[in-house]
Amino acid sequence: MTRDAPGFFLRRSVCAVFGVGVPGVGMAGEPAAAVPAAGVWEMLGSLLFVLAIVFALAWLVRALQGARFARGATLQIQGGLRLGAKESVVLLQVGEQQFLLGVAPGSVQLLHRFEQPVIPAQPGASPPLSAFAERLRQALGGKSLP
Repeated sequence: MTRDAPGFFLRRSVCAVFGVGVPGVGMAGEPAAAVPAAGVWEMLGSLLFVLAIVFALAWLVRALQGARFARGATLQIQGGLRLGAKESVVLLQVGEQQFLLGVAPGSVQLLHRFEQPVIPAQPGASPPLSAFAERLRQALGGKSLP
């Protein structure tokens, strides 16, 4: 195939980009050796294998992210309230004591220490859902939220 033939440069570009031989066109215009189809399938299989490993690891990281805080731990967040875009107030329980904390970017301050629990601790109970979370749970058909 000569350089004057229609589609010569397009075929040569395909050959260079994808690393496959196009019959009749080499990189320098010489006849190209045919690439066996098994090589292409092996490459695609390897690519799919690597992508499967990446997605499996991403799923594993997400699944184990919540496992850091076991149920019944001595440190539990009992509730919280957003005060602004980045500020919030959190009620934290440590053992039998509860603490009201102010949380802002770069700082956490103790606002009040409660000697008697404001919200009684219920072992294994999750904090109450907000109205939005409750409606989302209903929309998902009763599935639990993470």
